[in-house]
Amino acid sequence: MAKWTQRDKLMGVLVASIGACAAGVIYAVLWGRAADGVTGGALAVAISFAGLFAARDTSAQVLEMKSPDGRSDFEALPVKTRIGLLKAAMASLIDAQRIEKKFLTWSSVIGTLTWGFGDILATWLGAPLS
Repeated sequence: MAKWTQRDKLMGVLVASIGACAAGVIYAVLWGRAADGVTGGALAVAISFAGLFAARDTSAQVLEMKSPDGRSDFEALPVKTRIGLLKAAMASLIDAQRIEKKFLTWSSVIGTLTWGFGDILATWLGAPLS
């Protein structure tokens, strides 16, 4: 089984958030009442937070790489090697933040809007008011 990349995980967060928003509104229209339309948005925001706070350990993995002779002590590595590892760690952090910003912005904004206005959308789609 292939290991999921950070992009794959964040895409899953986005899809789950949108799914939760849609499920809340659909539930309100088919079985509930208009006020139930916001529930999916609240769940979507929680999913977005979980995606935000989930550990990304790529930088730690880079810094904990073993040298060709099997040593793992960062301080024991030559200065050029340490600088190279620090550059790689910083680059991975920057890449991770770019990806997070793109996916988590969309999932949290869609969730927040549904949380705030899902009842109105459910009403427009025919959910009863009470």
